[in-house]
Amino acid sequence: MIDDIVGDGQHLACLIVGAAMERAHVDQRVVDRLRSTTGSLEIALYDLLAETQLRGQIAKDRDTHDLAAFLVTTLQGLRVMGAINGDRDALMRSAEVALRCLD
Repeated sequence: MIDDIVGDGQHLACLIVGAAMERAHVDQRVVDRLRSTTGSLEIALYDLLAETQLRGQIAKDRDTHDLAAFLVTTLQGLRVMGAINGDRDALMRSAEVALRCLD
């Protein structure tokens, strides 16, 4: 994922981030689409996290809904930071911190 963020050399944020920053405050259709898209991603992550939790790889007391929401937020933040400064090492360190939250 980090390689995708910094790989184009242009340091561009994804369409979701761009639309959120430029249009969400003035266009309800954009808001609805963004909520649908990020909601779908959150559901997919939740499903994976819940399965991982059932296998004992994530502690039972961890709220997988909260973890999924956190990962969506982190992913979008990584995209923004990649657009601002495509420092792969810095982005990797941030991603590693986020992944440690799953322990």
